[in-house]
Amino acid sequence: MKSLLVRAVSWVLLGLFASSAIFWWATRWRPDRADYPIQGITLSAANSPVQWGSVKAAGASFAYLAATDGSFGRDPAFTANVAGAAAQGIKTGAIHRYRLCQLAADQAAHF
Repeated sequence: MKSLLVRAVSWVLLGLFASSAIFWWATRWRPDRADYPIQGITLSAANSPVQWGSVKAAGASFAYLAATDGSFGRDPAFTANVAGAAAQGIKTGAIHRYRLCQLAADQAAHF
């Protein structure tokens, strides 16, 4: 019984280590600048407040910013993010999060 418990704990620890390593790598990975010289980010209010000087220093040339969500939601940080990016010379584009359960015409009008 003790052997089974040791194995179970070992597998859990191994799983935690592996998932931590994968998370660490995924959050720090970026494409090689030689292959992709123009790089950017995607942001929404969930990432606020954004330090746009740091974004520029990290090498972002553009930012896609969440603007609307479905036919009713608006990203409250959109205006501030556009202004912050423009102040640093970062080009921006707007993102609409499409909702399958809402009419496309309503969502297009909202965007």
